[in-house]
Amino acid sequence: MSSEHDHYIVALRQQFAEYRKVHFAGQEHLFEDRPEGDAVVWAADHQDKNVMVPPCEPSLREQIIRKIPVSQRHQHFASMQSSQALAQTVFGVIEVLSNLSMLSGVKAEDGRSAFGPALPHWYLRSLAAIAITGESSFVTARKTWRRCLSSARARVGRGPRTC
Repeated sequence: MSSEHDHYIVALRQQFAEYRKVHFAGQEHLFEDRPEGDAVVWAADHQDKNVMVPPCEPSLREQIIRKIPVSQRHQHFASMQSSQALAQTVFGVIEVLSNLSMLSGVKAEDGRSAFGPALPHWYLRSLAAIAITGESSFVTARKTWRRCLSSARARVGRGPRTC
């Protein structure tokens, strides 16, 4: 690992530790007991708390939490560093609360819309599927996503499909 990456991980873990300290003071039972400076990890029976859900009806909250079944969660899902939990938070909330239009404002590196002006529901499901597979590498996930996007662009006008 690069020194820059190491510094990033240290800073990230410090932020998570501070978040835990401020928002969960006196609730040590919610977390695994780990050495200072290590990853902040929810206890196994509280790992659902790693999916951040905005205030909503209990039934919608449950739908968001269940977007990735426990059996398909990766080994480190309970860690606050989990990219899969982050993807479930982002795409689960967007899908369940029907906020697909908010993605139209996201810009790609070239300045154009990353998702196009109207994002079809099947495309979001494809992105969610990438998150569920537990891609261990951002580069691998991004390549998969780009393949999916290229395939989607090639099918424009042919109806909804998955990658």
